[in-house]
Order: sequence, then C-alpha cells, then structure tokens
Amino acid sequence: MREDGASDKPRSRYQRIIYESSFIFLQVIAENLSEEEIIGLKEMFKSMDTDNNGTITFEELKVGLPKLGTKVSESKVRQLMEAVYLWEFSILQLWYHRLEPTYSYINSLKVGSGLL
Repeated sequence: MREDGASDKPRSRYQRIIYESSFIFLQVIAENLSEEEIIGLKEMFKSMDTDNNGTITFEELKVGLPKLGTKVSESKVRQLMEAVYLWEFSILQLWYHRLEPTYSYINSLKVGSGLL
C-alpha cells in the first residue's frame, strides 16, 4: 500500500512485465551480436569504469558518455541509471522468488537426519 492509499500490485505487475520483456529483448540482442561488437561493448564499459570495480556509477556514466560522443543531459543519465537499477532489482527479485522454495527446503532439512 502506497502513502496515498493506492495499491502497489499494479506497479509490481508492471515491473514484472518490463523485466520479462527487457530480458527477452536483451537476450535476442546478445545472441545476435558479433564477436567484434561484444569486444567493443566490453571496451566501452572498461573505459567508463574508471575505478575498475566492475560497475559504472552515475558519475562515471555522466563523464564517460560525452567522451564516447554521446551528448546526454544529467537528468537523462539519472533516468538511465534508475532504469538499470529497476531492471537489476527485478532480476534479483525474480531469481529470489524462483530459488526461495529450494532454500526453504534445504533449510528445513536437519543435519544428521540422513537427508544431509
């Protein structure tokens, strides 16, 4: 329930739809990328990941995009980061919900019961 009294369920359903379609979309793109395109994307990522921690922060993206010739306002960079965060969060939620029954089952087993 949101502060204004509106239900969160439609939003959750909407997020799931976005996740599922974006996952399919990204999978199709990834399957059709050439080796050169994959290498190019990796190099682009590495050029923006200035602290070499395997992630791109808002600041790194804001500085990195213009270096690649992309003119984007700070608000658009922020929107992009929020979209990526939502997508990643949706992935984590999906995997949690898929794996949670397995973890619950494993946790319910007692050591020494002959099952473990």
